[in-house]
Amino acid sequence: MNREEYIRTREMLLREGKLYEDKDFPASRKSLFYSNMNKDLEIVWKRPFDLVKKPRMFVDGPQRWDIIQGAIGNCWFVSALASICGYPKLVERIVPDSQTFYDNYCGMFYIRFWQFGQWVTIVIDDRLPINKSTNELIFIQSFRKEEFWSSIIEKAYAKFYGCYENLHGGRPSSGLLDLTGGISEWYQIKALPPNFHNRLLKYRNSNCILSCGIMGAPNAVAEEKIDGNLLSKHAYSITDVKTVEYLSMRKDLIRHELIRIKNPWGSVEWEGAWSKNSTQWKSIPEKKRLSLGLKTDEDGEFWMSYQDFLHNFTDIYVCSVEPQMLGTKTDPGVRWTSVSHLGEWNFDIPKTSNILHHSTIKFSQFQQFKVQLTDVDLYDSDNRCELVVALLQRSQRYHRQQGIPMLPIGYYIFLLERETEKLPLTDKFFKHNKPIATSRMSDSQEVTCRYKFPPGCYLIVPVTSPNKRGEFLLRLCYEKRGNIWGHVILYNTSKST
Repeated sequence: MNREEYIRTREMLLREGKLYEDKDFPASRKSLFYSNMNKDLEIVWKRPFDLVKKPRMFVDGPQRWDIIQGAIGNCWFVSALASICGYPKLVERIVPDSQTFYDNYCGMFYIRFWQFGQWVTIVIDDRLPINKSTNELIFIQSFRKEEFWSSIIEKAYAKFYGCYENLHGGRPSSGLLDLTGGISEWYQIKALPPNFHNRLLKYRNSNCILSCGIMGAPNAVAEEKIDGNLLSKHAYSITDVKTVEYLSMRKDLIRHELIRIKNPWGSVEWEGAWSKNSTQWKSIPEKKRLSLGLKTDEDGEFWMSYQDFLHNFTDIYVCSVEPQMLGTKTDPGVRWTSVSHLGEWNFDIPKTSNILHHSTIKFSQFQQFKVQLTDVDLYDSDNRCELVVALLQRSQRYHRQQGIPMLPIGYYIFLLERETEKLPLTDKFFKHNKPIATSRMSDSQEVTCRYKFPPGCYLIVPVTSPNKRGEFLLRLCYEKRGNIWGHVILYNTSKST
């Protein structure tokens, strides 16, 4: 149902004095689970007006502490949802047209998610699953009982992917992708470059949306408490990054690198150094403490030192979103440009090896993209151009019951000596030219890397395993000017995209 159909249906319901009931996502168990998960839980469905006297979509706007994770392992989505709360314009894109429980209310809402290059509309009714014995919402709820925006978004997301159980397990980058359409980068903490705290500060000041997680050992129990009262195999939001400096009584400069993190549970906080009521805060001047917004009540949010963060967490997720989408301003001297190309792998590739290595891949049969970088970054001292390359495949979360796996995907980048090199390039080129960079090969939804190259012409080739078929979206983000061309090769036939 698109927006026009939604408006027509709403007007009909208002004329007839009826409340909407979504037949495509009914108030039944099949909308909740596909397995025997929570099979003994007695569930009823109620609308917000059945739960509180005066329900509201938002109370004082979206706040990160509004959200409490429910009875499904979707901390990856809840942490992503909490991370976007600081950007009301972005939340308005997801919940458009100031929808409320009063003006033109008929029990029907429409929510938007980003999917493969475009925003799609999901229409739902507002019947929510309730634990009959406690009369409490089973899934996401707000600290404020009368507020329902997070519950409505989560229900639409469950419909988007088939049922609530399909939201169990994932990475924050997937949630941020669907909520923002931004380009997500995934960093493994064990492989971080030096001084990454400074880069986190830059990301934060550039209004990038940040999340993190603890993968835990392979045999670790999901969301089990570990050292410091943290949770294994659990996702968190990063809500602030700071470097605190002040003069000691002896006039020595004291410097602390800190990071603020939120648990989507709304409870269970870090208990180590720099946690609430820890002795470390006594050394900070009161004015500094106030500027950091330090709170003492338990709401799932806590500070910790950057070194403790590196020691305890395993992954960082950075989502870059266009400033106009966030409703923020950017440096007028920096003009970032992004382009995207939709492509597909739908041809038989000679199977020379199961390993995706440049020596075994027949690059001439994959789609090729030429990129020309012409201007060095404005604030770069080594005369290089920064290029972010993101390769996205369609999520198979909706088909989880069928066990359809994600494709192993990645890309290779080659240097083109001549700007006039025509595509498609043949086996002769790839025989004599090795890639200058490659992404990791992964069955993730998105593979993203950030590079710094000298000005010049480059070739990007997205790849997957032999005889695999699927769509991909290649997205490139770079500073200032640049030109991009592309060709697709199907069955050794050239076809322009």
